[in-house]
Amino acid sequence: MFLHQFLAGLKGKTDISEGRVKKAEGPINLDAYKPHNSQLHIGHKTFEIDEVAVKVVLADLITQGDNYAVYYDDSDDRILSMESASKAK
Repeated sequence: MFLHQFLAGLKGKTDISEGRVKKAEGPINLDAYKPHNSQLHIGHKTFEIDEVAVKVVLADLITQGDNYAVYYDDSDDRILSMESASKAK
């Protein structure tokens, strides 16, 4: 829940019945070296993410190169949830 709140940025709700929730899966790469423009790459999908999420949560929870599944709102690329890909199958 804590990770979900940081990733989603507490912005609005996503109606999963509308088919907007998509899944990206693959190796994870957190690119947090650019000030104010951190990116999270999962497979071939790239997400712009908040610096606070990077510094407080993601940097300590993920291992670069491991496989993850990310569920996101296709209308605005807002990350809703993420998990190790081995748990997502």
